[in-house]
Amino acid sequence: MGLPRKGSSRINVNGVDYRWAVSPDSGYMVVVVQQDSGKGSRLEYTIENYELTITPAAVRAIILKALQDGWDPTSKAKVVRKKRT
Repeated sequence: MGLPRKGSSRINVNGVDYRWAVSPDSGYMVVVVQQDSGKGSRLEYTIENYELTITPAAVRAIILKALQDGWDPTSKAKVVRKKRT
């Protein structure tokens, strides 16, 4: 199941369309990214600093770093979790 269109944004990285949303939680934020098709692996990137502003440029950087680290958005793995260090 993909991210809902309402409440999420679309971004294109290297010719691939993704949807992303920020999910605030107690003391941190989670940036959730998935291919726009809704199929494949979902990336959950935890940020522990509420002072940061999540912009499309920041999301692009998160996606590129996750891809570099081996995230395969087309895989059948349900969720890949990363943490900002």
